[in-house]
Amino acid sequence: MSLDIQKKNRIAAMKDEKKELHPLLNMLLRNLPDVKTVEYTHGVNEMGADFIYSKLDTVLDTLYYGAVVAKVGRLEQGDVPELKRQITEAFYPKLVQSGKQEITVSEIWVITNLHISHGAKVAIRNEFSGRKIEFITGDSLVKLIDKYFASYWTDISLELGQYLYALRVRNEEIEQSVCLTNMARGIYIEQDIVRAKQDSYEIKKKKDKTKHRVDIFDLVTRENFILIEGEMGAGKSKLTRRLVGHFTSPEVYLERFLVPIIVSYKDLLDKYNGDYDKLIANTVGEKAKQELPKEAKYLIIIDGIDEKNISTEKHLEMLNGLVERGDGRSDIKLILTTRYLGSIDRKQLSGKLTRLELLALTPAKLLDFVKQICLKTNISDRIYSDIRRSPLFKDMPRSPIAAILLADIINQNAQDLPSNLPELYSKYMELTLGRWDCEKGLQSLKEFSPVPVVHGP
Repeated sequence: MSLDIQKKNRIAAMKDEKKELHPLLNMLLRNLPDVKTVEYTHGVNEMGADFIYSKLDTVLDTLYYGAVVAKVGRLEQGDVPELKRQITEAFYPKLVQSGKQEITVSEIWVITNLHISHGAKVAIRNEFSGRKIEFITGDSLVKLIDKYFASYWTDISLELGQYLYALRVRNEEIEQSVCLTNMARGIYIEQDIVRAKQDSYEIKKKKDKTKHRVDIFDLVTRENFILIEGEMGAGKSKLTRRLVGHFTSPEVYLERFLVPIIVSYKDLLDKYNGDYDKLIANTVGEKAKQELPKEAKYLIIIDGIDEKNISTEKHLEMLNGLVERGDGRSDIKLILTTRYLGSIDRKQLSGKLTRLELLALTPAKLLDFVKQICLKTNISDRIYSDIRRSPLFKDMPRSPIAAILLADIINQNAQDLPSNLPELYSKYMELTLGRWDCEKGLQSLKEFSPVPVVHGP
């Protein structure tokens, strides 16, 4: 039996509207594009609607409201009178936000796990001509689940599946928002992560051939406390987003039973006072926690250890405190990222920390990154040869940011490459400001009609 048939059969097998279909829709509706709020209204006061949702009109940038009438089973013409009653009541003005706001529904979705007969659809459309009514049957429901709530097909609970999906979507949104240029979106150069030497944490300017790369995804499953250090711009936050993207996959969760939570060091201290239970309750939620199997663990990723404005002594105290509190629990793993903590005596760091370094890009990877970013531009091999031999390339920081700056300039003008770092930064600033003017419709200088000077008597 094919997977598609298994999915259709699972949906078709639903018999209990309240216990099976409603919980699924309660999660699925929240994941649909532009849906902002969902209220479960089923009950004695539902007035025809099982759910009320608000949706963003992306053209007018306004919210409108819709209602869902959910049914289990095949809907025939004999069901039309009851459907008409529910749809009529669903169009009545309603109170949302715990009675704080009265709204009017502008569209209704009739959803069933099986099929709606053609005759029933025609009768409903004729009765409510001029009103927007959509019919969603079992096959369409399967497609929506595939696209927006795929964890439903796994053994993951609805609540945990919703958490993983929402975190994954938010992680992707952040990834898009922090990208310096559209050209770099979707491009990833594998980062080199190595075990830090126990006797020295000095930043190495040259490649150390004795360092052995580690598979961070595999290491996370074996080690409980990991500290990752790297230079500014080396891609530490990028790495944390890669980790979140990996461990929010339903397949990876079912294999590893790790529930990722990402938080900045500043928020962990300021919002949660370093309390893991508060963090977990606020992010994962109580319902999802209750559904976790005993072997599941929380993978807490704490980014930006160096960004909290506290003394060196306090940093050391807090770092060791985070590890010690985690060590007292069997349900927690920690990943901490920071710039090189040069002023901290690492001998005073907890010995339970597995210490790693995120290396700068090698020259080959840096050039490869530039090539990938410029892939859509017809740039000759001679340009890359010129870049490799240029003093600029030798002096460039081995970071993704530097590669993005150079690639952006090449795409704009491959014939006029910067010769040194100051020129690179200068050209990029000119390019960025010019694009800002064009794309945003703003100008730093405007031409105005001269104002006549009025002379006094």
